Amino acid sequence: MGLHDFTLADVYRRNAALFPAQPAFAFDGAAVSHGDYLARIERLAAGLQHSGVQRGDRVAILSQNCPEMVDLIGAVALVGAILLPVNYRLNADEIGFVLGDGAPKLLIVSEEYRALVQDLLPGLGSVEKSYVIGDASGPFTGFCRSPLGRAIQAVDVAAGRRLRHHSHRPGR
Repeated sequence: MGLHDFTLADVYRRNAALFPAQPAFAFDGAAVSHGDYLARIERLAAGLQHSGVQRGDRVAILSQNCPEMVDLIGAVALVGAILLPVNYRLNADEIGFVLGDGAPKLLIVSEEYRALVQDLLPGLGSVEKSYVIGDASGPFTGFCRSPLGRAIQAVDVAAGRRLRHHSHRPGR
């Protein structure tokens, strides 16, 4: 494996293999281990793939820091997609420009930005599905993970090759 072949997905898998019980991150006083983080992002990656996200697609998120954003960063890396984080400090016109220019296939917003983005959605032709972190309503589906144990088709993002099927189930 060359230097340029090593991806964030490889880092997450390596950390889970070498340090499964060690904390990967903490949020509001709750720690998530590397092993648990990998399981979480594998489930979310399966959900992204089920929603039609493929290698090279853009996934946008408009949110302040939250556990769902951390999970999305990892899941997008596993799929080989491109994360488009949108600065929540921008005004509506600027957010519309970033989303229009970035052309995401999927859009995830936190509840506090739902109304702002809902007005922009009709002009965002690239967005096939939109999710909200919080209660689902309007054009937004609730942001949730795929069922436990769902296998994903891992992608070698450096070469674009399919790797072996794998799944992570608690206790294995």
